[in-house]
Amino acid sequence: MRWLAPAPRAPHESTGQLETGALHPDPAAASPRFRVAVTAACFADALCRDDDRPHLLGVPPCPKLAETAAALADRAEDPEVRDLADGITEASELGRQVATAIRS
Repeated sequence: MRWLAPAPRAPHESTGQLETGALHPDPAAASPRFRVAVTAACFADALCRDDDRPHLLGVPPCPKLAETAAALADRAEDPEVRDLADGITEASELGRQVATAIRS
């Protein structure tokens, strides 16, 4: 996994191995931290996608991601998870406004 730290924009990378048997069939039953990571990855994919580009299979729309992130933030009581939830909510609202303006 690769990411940029928000403040200094320094790149980071983490590697590991994961066996398919380690995956839980119900993502909602996974640990909250894993669910936060998945939500952040789905949001990153949604931000990078355009109409012609394929996206991650099964990625919910931004409003649903915002709901998931908000629930995780409430449970984690972590300000960074709350920031993620707020960012997804804001992006979702901006996307809705743009779609409405395009249709008008």
